[in-house]
Amino acid sequence: MLFCQNAGVVAVISLIAELSNKISIEHLRLLYYSAIMMNTEPNKNYSPEIYRYISKTPLVTLPEINNELNTQLFFKSEHLQETGSFKFRGAMNFALNITGEEKSAGICISSSGNFAIAIVTACNLLNIKINEMILPVGVKPSKLSFIKKFCDAKIIYYTPEETRQSKIEEIKNSSSSFYIAPSDDERFCLGYQTLVEEIQEAEGDVDYILFPVGTGGLISASALQSRRTAPVTRIIGCEPANIDDAYRSFRAGELCIDNRGVSIADGLVENISQNTFSVINRNVDDIIIVTEEEIIGAVDYLKHKCNLNVEPSSAVPMAALLKYRSRFEGRKVVIVLTGGNHEKVTPSELLGQSD
Repeated sequence: MLFCQNAGVVAVISLIAELSNKISIEHLRLLYYSAIMMNTEPNKNYSPEIYRYISKTPLVTLPEINNELNTQLFFKSEHLQETGSFKFRGAMNFALNITGEEKSAGICISSSGNFAIAIVTACNLLNIKINEMILPVGVKPSKLSFIKKFCDAKIIYYTPEETRQSKIEEIKNSSSSFYIAPSDDERFCLGYQTLVEEIQEAEGDVDYILFPVGTGGLISASALQSRRTAPVTRIIGCEPANIDDAYRSFRAGELCIDNRGVSIADGLVENISQNTFSVINRNVDDIIIVTEEEIIGAVDYLKHKCNLNVEPSSAVPMAALLKYRSRFEGRKVVIVLTGGNHEKVTPSELLGQSD
């Protein structure tokens, strides 16, 4: 379902749809993203009630780290957000804007863990029914335990040999639930844009913001917001080399999602979509890849030098900054620490997981 609150964009897409009965929903979505990019006015169409639920997370700077790295570095601490990750921003805005039809039928979601925790919490707060949840085999025990405790949805697993999309299609064909894809749903994207607004309110224009990249929802939403309100800020995506679909797509200028690798950064294992790639390709300045060893080193650096205990997915941008330190020297840089929902393991145990 395409959900859009921008009346001008709706009018344009509706006219196009009327002129051609052959246009697909995928093309409609891409037209929406293209149209929204032409809107240069700041976009604040998230629910005004959202800050009753989400937190304005701190922007932390550490003078000793700044001196060591010769960088004015800030950490946007989304690991301190409600539910432990940035995804609660999008989930809460979705829940506040759910349609009557969706609420009546119930919804289906898919997740590697953090999104499931966020949407379960948001839906519980507003009495929204989740009928099915699609999870990868091997989802972290702490995340699975939370989901089972607070949600009675039917859980459907997929293996590394299967694709998440195949399970999604099964549900679409057999259930009356509305499938919700956060990276392709404006309600989630508008919720994510609050993060960049908070950075700008606290520090004004910065030189770089570094994001980890999974499905691309956060970085694409943030890039759109930044282009409207702080075009001098360079948006950098950071990705595990083992799962480098965004990196390869960005350099090829077309979607490349044939890599189904494994990474300790389990929150980034899902590929970008055509919609998020369309935005990334036009609005992100670069994508950097890092190795598993570099991610583990960054987790250790954040924990022992910065006293920041985050999950490996969140440490990927720090790994990128440490790898290309000279690129960021003398600059004002924000690293988005997207989440802190992780198992308590040592660096040596992480190395074992990455084999």
